[in-house]
Amino acid sequence: MRTAGFTISTVAVLIALSICFSACTVTRRTSFNSPNDFKNVKSSVELAGNKKFTGYLCFSRNSQTAVMHSLDFSKAINFNQGDILSIKNDLGYFERKTLRSHPADTQHKSARTAFVKRITDEEDFLHLYRHEEVLSNPKSSLPLTTTRYYVAIPGRTKNEVWDIDAGYFDKDFNKTMEVLFAKDQRLVAMIRQKNDKYSVRKFSIRANNKIRVIMNLNKDYSPQTVSSSAAN
Repeated sequence: MRTAGFTISTVAVLIALSICFSACTVTRRTSFNSPNDFKNVKSSVELAGNKKFTGYLCFSRNSQTAVMHSLDFSKAINFNQGDILSIKNDLGYFERKTLRSHPADTQHKSARTAFVKRITDEEDFLHLYRHEEVLSNPKSSLPLTTTRYYVAIPGRTKNEVWDIDAGYFDKDFNKTMEVLFAKDQRLVAMIRQKNDKYSVRKFSIRANNKIRVIMNLNKDYSPQTVSSSAAN
């Protein structure tokens, strides 16, 4: 009987430990579906008010609250998703932006916001962002993922980005680049000469060609400054 009792007790303890271990495993499981839906990804976040935290972040578009676990998972803090300005992790650097397509969009009170991945270096003049969105697919049980690219226009509202295939960057893309990079007349001349490195052709205005041009312009941009020794 003692043997049986010992066996039953041992099994009970093992079951309890198994349940506990499973709970911990579930809690720490990592997943990443999109920049707006992931779980327990080691990240650094910047919040409004110059607050910064580092830990394992749980984040979902379906919740108003984000959860940050400490690095040893012993503590957790909750904060409002609307207070998050940026997220940085091994998957990239993501910023909360208002997505715009046309200038008239600025009149809409219910603006669409999302975390978009910056694909340009921090010091670049013109910043590019990639937005991946998972949509329901009526023709299949598998979700449909779409990718669009956005540009942050210098001098405009800081949190806005503009669709690279619409509005400002649609048919007059080269002219727009002339205006944005106007402080470097050498590059402006190259754009006007339709140099393939710095301009797109009318029949080749797809997003990937625009991205290539912006990357080249950023790399070679050297704005001229007015000499401080001008005659009085």
